[in-house]
Amino acid sequence: MGTNKADSNFRKEFPLLETLVYLNHAATSLLPNSTKFYLYRYLDSITTEAPNYERDKNLIEQARMSLAKFLNCNPSEIAFVENTSSGISKIAQGLRLGTKDKIACLVPDFPSNIYPWLWQEKKGIEVYFIQYDHRNFRLKDIVDKIKPNTKLFALSHVNYVTGFCLPLVEISSMLNKKGIWMFVDMIQSIGAIPVDLKALKVHFMAAGSHKWMMGLPGAGILYISKEVQGFVEPLELGWKSVKHEEDFSKITLDLKEDALVMEPGTMNVVGILALSKGIELINSYGIQNAFEAITSWNASIAKELKRANICVASPYGNEYASGILTFMHDKPRLLYNYLTEQNIKTSLRENMIRISPHFYNDEQDLKNLMDAILRYEKLL
Repeated sequence: MGTNKADSNFRKEFPLLETLVYLNHAATSLLPNSTKFYLYRYLDSITTEAPNYERDKNLIEQARMSLAKFLNCNPSEIAFVENTSSGISKIAQGLRLGTKDKIACLVPDFPSNIYPWLWQEKKGIEVYFIQYDHRNFRLKDIVDKIKPNTKLFALSHVNYVTGFCLPLVEISSMLNKKGIWMFVDMIQSIGAIPVDLKALKVHFMAAGSHKWMMGLPGAGILYISKEVQGFVEPLELGWKSVKHEEDFSKITLDLKEDALVMEPGTMNVVGILALSKGIELINSYGIQNAFEAITSWNASIAKELKRANICVASPYGNEYASGILTFMHDKPRLLYNYLTEQNIKTSLRENMIRISPHFYNDEQDLKNLMDAILRYEKLL
């Protein structure tokens, strides 16, 4: 993957890259300089001026509209939440289900997309798991395991360990034919992979902003399609839950009828603004360009690893590729520690090294990573 002038300019957004090879966006992203300075100005304004509720409200709605355009959905289908877990829990606990309905969870998956659904067992709802093998994925194997009366199918777009990117178009088509709602955890895809919620026919989606969207911890999004908004009850209510939210003297429980009913009170303005600025930066580069840059980088490093006889556990160079590339090693903890000492930030997941570059990682980062791995191999 070659670097061009645009790539170099984007790297300037992250001054830490002068001394650090950062390959850990599947955990937490670096904060762009443009976001930092924007937040500086905002925070300065609230220390030098009187609080301005109307301004903050407008900024939040602008962020909502920007995000809706980015994901191809209606702003009324997006609620701002604290994180992915919060978004999943709001659906899992508020979903209106019949006594015979079932919930299927596609595994392996991150615990945040499992525990909230298991809570439904307290209400007598059967929750069951469907296992898939990313090394030999066949949609038919999933279809054959779906039980009658399954009402919701929960999955993650991208697996947090292997980086396997599920074919949502095919899965969605299959589920829609069966009348099954689809919930998707997209924290490992939005910002790294183009996402069109309408084309994918997603019913529910949640994602935190601190990974590929380059936002801050503590802010995330929850998507509820218009088609299913009447099937979820808000379990947290406040002054913003009702249609007449600014008429405090009117005490009537006339709840909003869109996703915004999931926002019961005062919002995390700073977190939402950081999320919005992260999306703005990705848009300026182009989400398709970002996806191609990320997957190309991963494909290049995968080939280098294989030349060094290192086993790659993730798909690359095909339709299942994502921003995550994981590889095996005889002594993964020691290698991880060595890379950290060499100012190369990765993650250790299930005794494997996980790397997750963003669009601004360049060929020099790739070279530095491989040089460090090969140096370590010589030390063994």
